[in-house]
Amino acid sequence: MRAAKSFLGAVGAAQPIVSAALALGNSTYDAVSERIDVAAADIGRRVEAEYAPLKEQIATLEALQLRGVRSYTLLRRHRLGEAGMLDTLRALDPELAELLPQGKRAPARALDTAEQVILGRLVTTRSLREQLQPDRDAYRAQQLELDQLRLQARDSVRLGRITLILWARSHQISRPASGSPRRST
Repeated sequence: MRAAKSFLGAVGAAQPIVSAALALGNSTYDAVSERIDVAAADIGRRVEAEYAPLKEQIATLEALQLRGVRSYTLLRRHRLGEAGMLDTLRALDPELAELLPQGKRAPARALDTAEQVILGRLVTTRSLREQLQPDRDAYRAQQLELDQLRLQARDSVRLGRITLILWARSHQISRPASGSPRRST
């Protein structure tokens, strides 16, 4: 490069170094990107493992809530005169089957009691879900933080790679058809 007679000649002589730096930089950025993904996956697994019991409890409570709503709906439909709803309710909910014996018409008092049992379950389920909400919020906050850190790291790698490519391109020389070097734009 020092022996070059012109600036463009010196830039041209440096091209192998620029190309090697670009290749090394791209290889390094690929490795960093892979490490970001591995680290994020590892942290993600740890967060999921830590919160697995909570998620299981929430899923159980959601299932209980849906079951309670279904029971209430079946009871209301029976009260509105739809045939077969009480049999479906008995099959769905063994506890209510004891309150509403098979084979005879359920008295209004038994229907009222069944309704109170269902509503009591729903209130209890909602209360339990509310008690778990702070833990659920903490879980979501950790997931969000991990996603943000992963995005920031990927953006930094992308910016570094773009900077490297721009630097390498700034050192390229294009040759017009006449053979004299011309700086690329």
